[in-house]
Parts: sequence; structure tokens; C-alpha cells
Amino acid sequence: MKRFLLLIVFAFVCNFLQSQISGKYHAFFNGDNISLELKQKDQVITGTMKDSQQNYAITGEKNASGFAGTAIDDKLGITFLVTGTLSSTGLDMDFDIEFDGARSDAFVVNFEKDGKVASVDKGSGKKSKKNIDPSIIGNWKHESFYSSGYGADAMSGSSVQYLSFNADGTMSDKGGEAMISGSDYSGNSGKGDGSGTVANLWYYTKGNAIILYTIINGAEQEYPLGTYYIEEGKLLLTGENGEKKLLQRVR
Repeated sequence: MKRFLLLIVFAFVCNFLQSQISGKYHAFFNGDNISLELKQKDQVITGTMKDSQQNYAITGEKNASGFAGTAIDDKLGITFLVTGTLSSTGLDMDFDIEFDGARSDAFVVNFEKDGKVASVDKGSGKKSKKNIDPSIIGNWKHESFYSSGYGADAMSGSSVQYLSFNADGTMSDKGGEAMISGSDYSGNSGKGDGSGTVANLWYYTKGNAIILYTIINGAEQEYPLGTYYIEEGKLLLTGENGEKKLLQRVR
């Protein structure tokens, strides 16, 4: 079973993360400077990539981690299959070639976004000015269950995702696990360690609301995560779209 890589809490800000695709990027690859400019309109990604010799027309469609599409060389007409994955500093683009129905790796370029702030001085005391409700600090888990079919065709499964609201205002991916079973099979992914503290993303509380904030081009931007209610070791999150998620404190 494929391990769940995204925390349920970050699903509430998925649209924000995807919106960062638009913009200008740069990279130094194979001895050459490469520039990339992308624009996003609804689900469609378009743009151009240039090096000292060639131009590439980029088209694609956004997905949960970035986008997928093609890059077409303007001189030779070679079409690369492209997968772009958002990173903490920019965009990682994996270029593949399709030949005789098979997809083969070509190269990967790690682009940095122009003007991207790679880190924030944690010693500046900036985050200490943000209010944090002490009752929300700690480790939490979210469980989901599902089933389908009947009799010999019945299948059931569950997944658990772990996250942490840290006292310094950061948030951490603490890993997850998944289980699946049927009439004659069963499987367990085992608990993963997670990706650790999420870069360039913090939270604070205001009333009964959780506010996320990040630094883009040197400026702080806020994004409401939703409202919360805590009772007897359970945390109910209600997103801006009304979606509710129940988390349990991990002791």
C-alpha cells in the first residue's frame, strides 16, 4: 500500500501551495543557465523554458504536488514528458522521453523561484509575537476508514496520519501508516517517519481559528486554516469550505 505522504491538515491549504506554480524560475544545469516562466489559469499550466541554445514550450495540468505535461523543443520538435514538483525553494522538473510506448528518464532540473526566501531567521523573535493556544500544541493523529464490496469481494482499509503543532509555531509531518484487508489477503504499510518540520510554514491561533502564514518574496502572507474545538483529547478542525476533520491527541 502506498504510504500517505501529505498530512490531512495541509489538504486545507492545497490550493495555496498549487498557486505558487506561477512565476519565474532559474537553474544552472549541465554548464548552462536556464530560465523558466510559468503561468497558471484554473487547472492549466503554460510557459516557456530557455537555455543558451533552445526554447521549450511548456504545457500541462496542475495536480496535488505540482503539475504534469510536456516540454516541446522549438528547433528539433522533441517532446519531453514533464513532471513538476513544488519544493521549499522552487520547482523540481523531471524530464522523460517516451519511446515505443515506454517512458525513459532523461534528466532532472531543480529550479529555484526568483526572489524566493529560502529560510527565516528563527532567532529574530518574529514568531514569538504570534499567539498560540497551549491546548493545541502537541502530537495529533487523524484516522480514516473505508470499505467496499460484499462477501468474497469485500475489502476494507484504514489509514492514520500523524502531525504536530509545535510550540515555536512550526508544524511537522510525523508520518503515517495504512492497512488493507479482504477475504483472502491483508497488508500493513507500517508507520513511516514523515518528512519532519514543514519549511517556510507556521501557524498561530486567533480566537478559535488557526491561521497559517508563510514568507513569499520577503513578505508575510496569511491563510486561514479554519476553526477548531478541543475537548477530552480530541480536536475538531472545520475548514474554510466547511469540511470537518477529527484528530486525536497522541500521548
